[in-house]
Amino acid sequence: MRITGSHLIDLATTATSRAQERVADAAGVLSSGKRVELASQDPTAWAAGRRAADRAALSSARGDAIDATRTRLSETDRALGTIGGIVETARSLAIQGANDTLDATARAALGNQMQQLFREALGAANTQTSDGEYVLAGSRSDVAPFDAAGAYAGDAGVRTVETAEGVTQSLSVPGSALTAAAGVDVLPALSALATALSTNNPAGIQAALASLDTAGKQVSRARGDGGSSLAALDSVDQARSGFEVQLAKQLQAAVDADPIAAASEFARSSQVLEGAQSVAVRVISLVRPRQ
Repeated sequence: MRITGSHLIDLATTATSRAQERVADAAGVLSSGKRVELASQDPTAWAAGRRAADRAALSSARGDAIDATRTRLSETDRALGTIGGIVETARSLAIQGANDTLDATARAALGNQMQQLFREALGAANTQTSDGEYVLAGSRSDVAPFDAAGAYAGDAGVRTVETAEGVTQSLSVPGSALTAAAGVDVLPALSALATALSTNNPAGIQAALASLDTAGKQVSRARGDGGSSLAALDSVDQARSGFEVQLAKQLQAAVDADPIAAASEFARSSQVLEGAQSVAVRVISLVRPRQ
């Protein structure tokens, strides 16, 4: 086959164009730091990178849920801490009120204090998060769990949160922990003491004192459960963070470019382009010499 001058020029031009494309690709990799940005560049690597990125996004969402749960548990602990402190104060008032030397007026004054403490305990028991959820309502977090008398209107449902791929944990304390299901009805016990003090009822004061002994232990157990849940959250969140580090490494290995290799490829492709351009100029000068 006879090779014409035009064909030689076409070959030289094609080689130059390919060299230019190689330089452009190398420059793109060097500037972006990405070896694979499209599935067509490396389907296997692109798919591996996509899987790692998707798993990382899901892990990040789990992190948000864990943070929200941690906030909820912290609010729960503060609420239970307030209630526990009030129970201890109520016991002290009950002991004072049980003293035979007190008259009706003195007990009524203690009753007024106790009424205020009951209202504070009720407010703590109906604590809400910043997004309006009642922390002690069980699964019915959109409804105030305790009514004006301190009776529980929530349920025993426990919140669960996904802490890892395919793993969920129960991480909440329902208000049922403050009811007779766990010992005594804590808030009504406080209200009963207030009534007994206000009505000068020594027998009622003694009965309330016995209930408050149980209530104190009950609140302490509930706080312990919440504390255990917080500790578990810290542990799983640490593991989740480590998992995301591994995913980042997988993503990097799949699609990121080695900066040294990328720079070397850019240098090589630039040299190839210079050579192709020199050949093209030489071919054109031979085939089409100046007149």
